Amino acid sequence: MQLLLLQHGEAVTKELNPERPLSQRGHQDIARIAGFLAVSREAIPQRILHSDKLRARQSAHDFAAACPGCPEPEPYGGLAPLDSATELVNQIANWSGDIMIVGHAPLLPKLAGDLVSGREEPEIARFQPGTLLCLERDDRKSWAVMWMIRPALLAGFGP
Repeated sequence: MQLLLLQHGEAVTKELNPERPLSQRGHQDIARIAGFLAVSREAIPQRILHSDKLRARQSAHDFAAACPGCPEPEPYGGLAPLDSATELVNQIANWSGDIMIVGHAPLLPKLAGDLVSGREEPEIARFQPGTLLCLERDDRKSWAVMWMIRPALLAGFGP
């Protein structure tokens, strides 16, 4: 099983819009990452789950739209920035198939740490808007980091 953790793309400031939708760059970064994965066929999720915040929902839909064969994103509870990583780890233990979670810091870094090391701290990956981290679970139910992409790495790729 692969678990893809995607931090939402760059959002506008609260002062500009309290709901914090994605900025133009945020939309572009997510589409670029999805396009790269679609071409590489490295990891195409069977489910895309997102928090109820606008920027995560937009990121999930942008990703699915730019990735042929990706499913329609679904809202999923427990993915807000300050929700419990431990509770989510317990849920993930029962999941199968390749799944993407589109969410926020500090939840995603804590989730990655908890899955890989059994502790939320120390941080095993530094997320920023648009970061995608791929974790893989083996037959022994152990998690490992497979790869990570940040938007800056794909600056010359796609739109």
